[in-house]
Amino acid sequence: MFSALTKLADKPFIVGYFLPVLLAAICFVYTAPESYLPTLKDLSKTKDIGDLTFFVLAVWTFSVLLTEGNYWMYRALEGYFGPLNSKNRLKNRQERHMYLINKISTARFSWQKKLDQLIDTKNPSEAQRIEERTAYDQYLALLYTFRKRYPKDISRVRPTRFGNTIVAFESYPLQVYGAESITFWPRLQAAIPKDFAASLTDAKSQVDLFVNGKRTAIPS
Repeated sequence: MFSALTKLADKPFIVGYFLPVLLAAICFVYTAPESYLPTLKDLSKTKDIGDLTFFVLAVWTFSVLLTEGNYWMYRALEGYFGPLNSKNRLKNRQERHMYLINKISTARFSWQKKLDQLIDTKNPSEAQRIEERTAYDQYLALLYTFRKRYPKDISRVRPTRFGNTIVAFESYPLQVYGAESITFWPRLQAAIPKDFAASLTDAKSQVDLFVNGKRTAIPS
């Protein structure tokens, strides 16, 4: 129980949940009409520790409640439901998915052709080597872009860029290493260095800051 309480005051919670709610609360205080919530604006001028403590506790409470709905906010931004779950959006993303696949195939064919020419030539020139290397770099750049933005299977394409990035992140280990991320990740967490784990936690808290910042900004 106490370990769970400490997580509600650590850096990921402060950055990903408390900070968005605090910023939304401050914006709400300063933009609320004077006749609507006059006591809130007086709060910024008060020196009463009790009032400030109440304000901080209220923000902290809303931050805790925000953690409960965080999963569904992610799902909405990924396009599983809500206004972002649009057939037109999905169609556009699928078309972009196929466009990149075709570009990758063309780039691979071009590189393979130059590589074969390089192999068949007894004394290839420096220009041929540069052309082959350039074609290979272009192919790798397209492949990297595709794997970063989209899943391999078109049936997993989501209608939003955020959703496709999440799915691509989940499917990348399977494409590159042949390992299912959802299955192996809990085991890897026990073996990865603490510094690397901390960097992953920081990255996750930054994404939470973006997601929850968007969520708390809606009513503001």
